[in-house]
Amino acid sequence: MSTDANKLLMRRQFEEIWNRHDLDLIDELYAAEYVGHYYPYPDIRGPQMVRQIAIMLRTGFPDSRYTIEDLIGEVDKVVARYTFRGTHSGDYQRFPPTGKTVEMTGTVISQIADGKFVEEWVNVDLLGQRQQLGLIS
Repeated sequence: MSTDANKLLMRRQFEEIWNRHDLDLIDELYAAEYVGHYYPYPDIRGPQMVRQIAIMLRTGFPDSRYTIEDLIGEVDKVVARYTFRGTHSGDYQRFPPTGKTVEMTGTVISQIADGKFVEEWVNVDLLGQRQQLGLIS
């Protein structure tokens, strides 16, 4: 696929899966052998685990919205710098709802093969998130 096609795939991931919560699209966009590195958590393996993460995030932040700030593509990799915004109004991980709004930044490097995500490296501002939720000072 071309660099432009890979960038479009990244935009679809953010808009359709993470913003519109179209979980059926996960099987179309993620390879069966997908591996996601989401420090400090254990690796995510396969589309089913991506689906679980999407459900967890939407449960904790039902109004969540991702905005791509920058998008860079090169051969088989696309990098997105994004902003996440949402209100913590549901259970999230082991934290009960705080009702607080969170805005945090993140970066994802995605490797794409045959029109699907095969591996990703994700970094998010978890410290800032926990501070905004009042969970740590």
